[in-house]
Amino acid sequence: LQFAQVYVDGGSGIRLGQFWQASPVERSILSSYPGASLSMEAVSVDNYLVAWETGQSTLAALTDFFTDIHYKIASRFGGTGPELVLTNTAQVVTEPDVSRADAYRPAIASGPDGRAGVAWSLLKYRPGSSGGSELNSNVFLAVLDSAGTRLSSRFNVTSDTGWFTGGHSYESPNLAVTGDGRYLVCWIDSFNVGAGVRCAVHTFDG
Repeated sequence: LQFAQVYVDGGSGIRLGQFWQASPVERSILSSYPGASLSMEAVSVDNYLVAWETGQSTLAALTDFFTDIHYKIASRFGGTGPELVLTNTAQVVTEPDVSRADAYRPAIASGPDGRAGVAWSLLKYRPGSSGGSELNSNVFLAVLDSAGTRLSSRFNVTSDTGWFTGGHSYESPNLAVTGDGRYLVCWIDSFNVGAGVRCAVHTFDG
């Protein structure tokens, strides 16, 4: 039986390890890892989807900073596809008053139809009316095919339009495919008044 994992090596790059009793194989996915979380899931018999965070800025002064979710398809036979971008925070950060936008903590689940869902949290910042920053948080979901092509919109699962000074966020999304194209997304509502786990099922068929 095969076991596979993705991890950050001592040189701060991303590596994929596949382990059999007779012949373990490890290879580089990315030489430099600029994020804080990553994930992996088998999306077919031969391919893995590896996703991670990448922070960057639209300006040299590091204003309009944003973090995107990038991903690659890695073959179990060796080699990887091109580095692709799942999220659109470079556009989100150009919204009026938004000074920063971070997509983070990608969660992946694959289904028997060869499609994979990816869920993530998005945190937006804007200047507060009394100083400091106000935050807007949501959980998003998108569906890819086994080759990495996005098949759906970037769907806003939580649809929270509120802005808060802190203590109000949707964290640690998790994902499962329950069959017939149903994607079960769960997350933690982390609010000042308490925290709780919430879930929603989406089918992308209306």
